Amino acid sequence: MRYNSYNVHIVTCQNQIIMKRVETMPDEKKYLRENSPYSAVLTREQFLFYETRTTAKLLCEGLSKDETMERIVKENLFQYPTEKSIRRMALACIRRLESMENESLIAAISTQPSDVAKQICLYAMMRQYRLVWDFMLTVVGEKYRTLDMSFGKMEVNQFFMRLQEQDDWVATWSDATITKLKQVLRKILVENQYLDSVNADKRGQAESGADQSASGKRDTRRRTGDCASGV
Repeated sequence: MRYNSYNVHIVTCQNQIIMKRVETMPDEKKYLRENSPYSAVLTREQFLFYETRTTAKLLCEGLSKDETMERIVKENLFQYPTEKSIRRMALACIRRLESMENESLIAAISTQPSDVAKQICLYAMMRQYRLVWDFMLTVVGEKYRTLDMSFGKMEVNQFFMRLQEQDDWVATWSDATITKLKQVLRKILVENQYLDSVNADKRGQAESGADQSASGKRDTRRRTGDCASGV
């Protein structure tokens, strides 16, 4: 019996190789998490456009990070049910804005039209989360590079399959976590008008176009693709 880097027993028996995934010990999981650039935190945070814009406006008013946090909590500007959830999301928004390291972009989020501000919020997410960065460059960006305006579930599935093969921490994520992350990424594309809806590739919709019925995919909307091209 031997082990590979993906926490899998490889057992040779009667000239057959049998692979059986084993449970990762808590200490090992901690090690994998701390040494991976990827995080599943998006299952809780998601796009947060309204919250990020609200935070950007307060920072542009001259408030410090702490003052911004307290203002959001005190006035419940996010309209969340608990102080804990407000603080957690406010901190997430501040971190995203700080990740851009650009005061003019923070100001643009607070003042520009929603479609422009959302593109900058997406860029902030790309800077903060390696998962979003890789997805936008290797999946969405590649679509623009090859002038392929189709998009379906297959692309998202393949992205996560590659990620699980490449990263030991991602390989430990549950099916429920992967499914949720897929939903979040698709919602991000919808928020930024890359897709018409989260179900844009369902066959029932795709079959309404003669050139789409075979693939079961819907066309993405044509965008400038600034974020997807690695701004």
